[in-house]
Amino acid sequence: MLSTSTDKLTLATNEIHLWSVDPKQIQQPELLHAYSQLLSAEEPTKQLRFLFEVH
Repeated sequence: MLSTSTDKLTLATNEIHLWSVDPKQIQQPELLHAYSQLLSAEEPTKQLRFLFEVH
């Protein structure tokens, strides 16, 4: 079941968290939607720059 928490993650000035998700591996549309809601307004556009054809 998905969490419905609206709590924001607070990071220290010198702290980052890096999450990696392969959207093609997600079988639940509601989970993919929940992950997409974590992105800032600019991040979906940036994400498109990192889609590469597999060789």
